[in-house]
Amino acid sequence: MTNSARLLIADFKAKSAAELDSIFCSAGPARLPATGNYRGTWLARIENAGTYKPFNLISQWLMFEVTPFGITFSDSNSGIWYFFNPALAAGNFVMRAEASRWRNTQCVTLNYESANLPGPVRDILYDEVKVIDDEHALGIGGFKGPAGDGDNFYFLLTRE
Repeated sequence: MTNSARLLIADFKAKSAAELDSIFCSAGPARLPATGNYRGTWLARIENAGTYKPFNLISQWLMFEVTPFGITFSDSNSGIWYFFNPALAAGNFVMRAEASRWRNTQCVTLNYESANLPGPVRDILYDEVKVIDDEHALGIGGFKGPAGDGDNFYFLLTRE
């Protein structure tokens, strides 16, 4: 990882949820991320009722705060979440540039309807990302549901 990437990650980790929200809601059209592997960095919880539901709190702590994660974006408007290593794919998704479910902005939605996951898991997963530059994207992770329930945490993706 380059020194500039380390500095950017440190800068984003120091931002408040309100600052992250402002960045995520920045104007402009959504654009799909460049293809490749992106390392994930947990940034902050979004303070709302959905975040503190026991299942959400425990599963997101275990899978994103504690466990190394990332995303591989492909050039076919799809990708996979992985843990530890891209070879350990956890769930595939289809991505679309469209309006955010949770914020008044355009973003890239990650939709898991066709994922190779158990039905109950597949049916509740949903995430959004906003490309910052060719090497980074800011994401909101959570579950399907309205703002204030489904939007649970911020994460940063850094292209490897």
